[in-house]
This record gives sequence, C-alpha cells and structure tokens, in this order.
Amino acid sequence: VDQIANLREMATNDPAHSVVKIFDALYQSCLSVKSPFVPLIACYTIKYTLENGVCQESTTAFATFGQFKIFIAGDYSSAKRYADIVRAMTKRHELEVTGHFLLNIGIDPFFDTPRELSEKFLKYHHNMMAIGEAHLAVSALGNSWRCQIYGGENLSLIYQSIGDRTKMITKYSKLAGKFAILDNVLVEELIGIPSSSRSHDLNDIKDIQAEAESNKETRLLFRVHLYIIMISYWTGDFATAEELSNIGAKLNPGWPSLQLIYLPFFRGLVLFQCYSEKGGAERLQCGQETINQMEIWAENSMAIFENKLLLLKAEYAALVADPGAETMYKKSIRAARDHGLIHELGQAYELLGDFYTVHGRKTDSLRCIENAYRCYSQWGATSIAKKLLDDRDIDIQSLLITEDSIKHPREWE
Repeated sequence: VDQIANLREMATNDPAHSVVKIFDALYQSCLSVKSPFVPLIACYTIKYTLENGVCQESTTAFATFGQFKIFIAGDYSSAKRYADIVRAMTKRHELEVTGHFLLNIGIDPFFDTPRELSEKFLKYHHNMMAIGEAHLAVSALGNSWRCQIYGGENLSLIYQSIGDRTKMITKYSKLAGKFAILDNVLVEELIGIPSSSRSHDLNDIKDIQAEAESNKETRLLFRVHLYIIMISYWTGDFATAEELSNIGAKLNPGWPSLQLIYLPFFRGLVLFQCYSEKGGAERLQCGQETINQMEIWAENSMAIFENKLLLLKAEYAALVADPGAETMYKKSIRAARDHGLIHELGQAYELLGDFYTVHGRKTDSLRCIENAYRCYSQWGATSIAKKLLDDRDIDIQSLLITEDSIKHPREWE
C-alpha cells in the first residue's frame, strides 16, 4: 500500500497525466452506458499508474477494481487493500475525489457500520459542495440519509430531512431521485403517515419498477425489489416478500452496495417465517444459504453482521427444534444492543417473543413483545409498534410502558 501511495505524483502538465485523464473520461462514459469494458479500462489505468505515477484520476480505477474484487471474486480482503491504497493516495495528496465516493458506496458497507458510513457521506457532501460538484454532493447527501435508515436512526428526524428534498435531489440526478423516493416510501410506511399526507406511495414504487423493467436497469430493479421486500416484511405480507425475494436473489445488483447486505437478511427471515407457516424443504435450504452468506460477511465486521447472523441462526434453530435456539436469540439481542441497532434489537425481541409463545411461555413472551414495542417506538416506527400489539391482540394499557422507559433502552434488560 505504502509503495503505491508513495509513487511520484504526476505534474499537471505531464503528458502521462493527460493520458490518465483521458482514461478517466472514457471510464465515466463507459460506466454511464453500463459498458462491459469498465473493468478493462480500470485495469489498464492501474497498470499505467504503476508505470508512470499517481494523480487524482488514478484513484477512480483503484476504487473500481476493489469493487470488482468483491462483486466478481468475493475477495473482501483484497478489496479492503485497494480501499487503503486509495485513501493513502488521497491523504498524501490532500485530494477529495470520486474514488472516495466509490469506496463509500461499494467497499466500506462491508466494513463500516451504517452510522459510520452516514458520517463519511455527509463529510463528502460538504466537501463536494465547497468545490461546486453539486451532482456528487446531492448523491452523497441521499446516501447519508439512507445509511441513517439502515442504521436505525430515528425515523421521524430522517423523514423531516428527506421528505421535502427529493425534488432537489432529482434535479441533479434522476437516479438518485428515484432512490430517494424509495427511501421516502419506506420511511412513511414504517412511521404510518396517513395516505392523504404522503408525498409518495407504493404506486410510485410500481412506476419506478415498470420503468426499470422497461429500460432493463438491473441496479434500480434490484433496489426496488429490496424495498418492496422490506415493506412487505414489516407489514406482514410474507407471501409478497417471499415472491420478490426469490426474484431479487437472481437479479444482478450491478455493484456491491449497502443494499446487497439486506436482501439475504430479510430473505432469510421471510423464508423461515413462510416455512413455519407452510413448510417446504426448499425454503429451509435457501434460508440456510442466507446464513452462509452472513457468516462470510461477519468475518469483515462483527459490528454490522453479528446480530443479523445470530438472529438468522436462531430462527433456523427454532424451526429444526435445536435446543440452542433460545440462547441464539438472546445473543442476537445482546449484539444488537451492544452495536446500537435499535430496530434490529426490536426484531430480535419480537421473534424471541414469538418463540416463547410457541413454547407456551406466555409471561416471557409478553416481556419480549413489550421490549420490542419500546424499540420500535424509539426507532420512530409507530406503525410497526402498533401492528406488533394489534397482531397479538395486546392492549397497550396492559403493558408497563411509559414515555420515559421508551427513551431509556438500557433499563429494559
């Protein structure tokens, strides 16, 4: 890493610098039309950089090659090394470049928590605004909000930020605007915004889906399927969630991304839920495959994947009557709490509560559902908290829940 980062820096008037700038322009053009030559250009740019020195445009190729290490080879350690090279280059030359954005989107999600990613995107947004790169700035801002959603930040605060800025994002990038609409609909569903007050709804997602299918935009289509899966999961429509997860698992997401992590997580939860209701050995087998994927990712960052892996394992264990299921649920709860994932803490409590219900432990089940309600309420998912009680015919008055207890999750143990 140090050897590459310390290569001589090309002078602005160096002919070699002009060549790399041409490569970079060609790369951007190929990327915009989804050309299969993108990896080839990245590789040639890296080779030319190693022979002639580094410059600002070199970092894009190194970041891209790191992404392909993940997407094509599943080689996360090499991808991390390429990310370190880009950061070493930019640190030495005090550059804030496109390469950083590519790292944040396609490599960092497998090593940094959503909260950490949100901070990186926000810093990048401010830096790009300072130099007049509005397109990159608004894309970074949208990604920062998105990471807050996945990281379990308060939904009401997020909604206040993104609700009235979708048009602004769309002005600079139509694709980023579509992503913002997906975020908006998901947040409104979780909060339970009345239909008459919504800026977007599921019909907007269907319109985006139809456009993506027509234009064969697999990256956008993958994102649409994921959001419908998540919305269907949270609203209890497991049949739709399963159907789309089967499709989504076969889609090419285009690039490694934060969203790539959440498809197998929700797919596994949905498959196990459907198996508990309908059976089917294939569901159990496909669910095991999501566990296998989480185990690979957990080697990169336990802070991101530990609780998710343990929760999937707990669900599988419960279905096959493994006596260790309860312990796995509790470990998932502990991991989610330790890493500050309030929404996934709520999921773990809810599923453990259902586990206790199946085994006739009513008091333990009610305690878990009470804790899940508190988690969802603090998350700001008012609609999900209400559904949690309604589905189980539980009167909120029967629970020992106060506004103060919702604000202090450490007291729930």
